[in-house]
Amino acid sequence: MGIAMLSREILTCYFMLMSHFCAIYVVVFGALEVKCPRSIRFSDQKVVRPCYVDDGVLKRNHTYYMQIQGVMAISGSKWCDFYLYTTKGHNQERVPFDPEFWEGVKPKLVHFFTKYVAPRLLCNAAICNEKTLPCLQKIQRCIRF
Repeated sequence: MGIAMLSREILTCYFMLMSHFCAIYVVVFGALEVKCPRSIRFSDQKVVRPCYVDDGVLKRNHTYYMQIQGVMAISGSKWCDFYLYTTKGHNQERVPFDPEFWEGVKPKLVHFFTKYVAPRLLCNAAICNEKTLPCLQKIQRCIRF
């Protein structure tokens, strides 16, 4: 079986924020998520697939699904090609963006980002507290809930 080579532009992205967070925007039509877990690298796909895949699709309760939905939400992608590789086979699936799933997850992620990630990145503090309040207020002005 041959491999068809298509002319496609691949964009490298190192850090993305949602477009309405601080007016940073990246236009992406689709995303690619490749997983090559070291723990299963020599495993047969017949053994691996039930852990990740059910009826040919990535399990919706798997952490990879949440990660893929986050990548699509942040990048504005409509779909993500998920590719799970082992030395004995692979699984490939095009996962569409799920807005209902994302809306359920987003408040928790925004809280975590605001309380822990942003203070570390922007305020040089381990956690958001009264000492970092001026910095937190800047973050809250930047992030619209």
